[in-house]
Amino acid sequence: MKKGMLKGQRRKLLFTVIFIMILTVSLNMIAFIWFQLRVYHMTFQQEFVDMKQKRILLYGDMENECEKHYSLDRIHPSEMVKAGYICEEGLTQYEKLYFSIMEEKECEPVVLPVQYGGKRGWIRSRTIINGKEKNKKIIGVLENYDEQKEKEAEIEHHLKNINKIQKASQRDFLTGVYNREGLIQNIEKALKEDKNKQGVDAFFILDLDHFKEINDFLGHGTGDQVLQNTAKILDQCFRKEDIVGRLGGDEFVLLIRRIDRIEAVHRMAKKLNESLCNTYEKDGQRIQISASIGIALGQAETESFEKLYEKADEALYEVKREQKNGYKIYEGQSRV
Repeated sequence: MKKGMLKGQRRKLLFTVIFIMILTVSLNMIAFIWFQLRVYHMTFQQEFVDMKQKRILLYGDMENECEKHYSLDRIHPSEMVKAGYICEEGLTQYEKLYFSIMEEKECEPVVLPVQYGGKRGWIRSRTIINGKEKNKKIIGVLENYDEQKEKEAEIEHHLKNINKIQKASQRDFLTGVYNREGLIQNIEKALKEDKNKQGVDAFFILDLDHFKEINDFLGHGTGDQVLQNTAKILDQCFRKEDIVGRLGGDEFVLLIRRIDRIEAVHRMAKKLNESLCNTYEKDGQRIQISASIGIALGQAETESFEKLYEKADEALYEVKREQKNGYKIYEGQSRV
């Protein structure tokens, strides 16, 4: 008899322990779910738009849980700007969101600059249509976008730095004009762009006469000055869309884009010869610098930097062999 009572008491005790454990787990689950909902409401804000009564039922807040009713008039773009919630720069995007609500349409996510709590920030907002006909609801979802915007700004900053480095890598350190790499890349790009446009591109190779004597007798410092002055003159003589660069040593390359008359090529070449004819002096010793120029015209669709360089270099060789301080257009080119 006593054994039966003991078994019954043990059974009751076991059931009690199991019940307490189940109750504890249930309470913990409820607390966890409540906590997750709390975190959700700290991050997101949902608005249910009642189009019949022209009001917004707002559930949740960016920082505190709440439940409020607003008239649709309060979210009109002009009212939102007047209240200081929407910044002027975000007005166009906000109008897109607002009119999607008024037209009862879904709207893709838009990122808006806003003012809240006395601080400037960013939100991402979109509208979702839930249900059909009489049961249709428009749900607006707001998400804090500050952290993402900071990451985007960092990425943009890094990309700008990379772009600056890439541009700097294409420039000649001494003269500031394009170096060999920059010349080839930019001229190849320009030739492709100009294929179907009116006019032709003129490719100039310019070689300084007596530059070796400058270095030998007046010093490399004077030689550097000659190269810098030459680059400056070339930059000033041509347009922004034209390309100027130094291949190396005293050899410069120019691409004069979209020329419509051969007379213009002759005029530019003569101007260069005149502008680059200068005398340099040091310690009573004087040396005159001039330029020999070879020119090729890029008319064919298959033209490339390499092909134009070969033609212009051949013309340059003829100038050097005959007289120096002059120019020559590659033979076999048809008139512009």
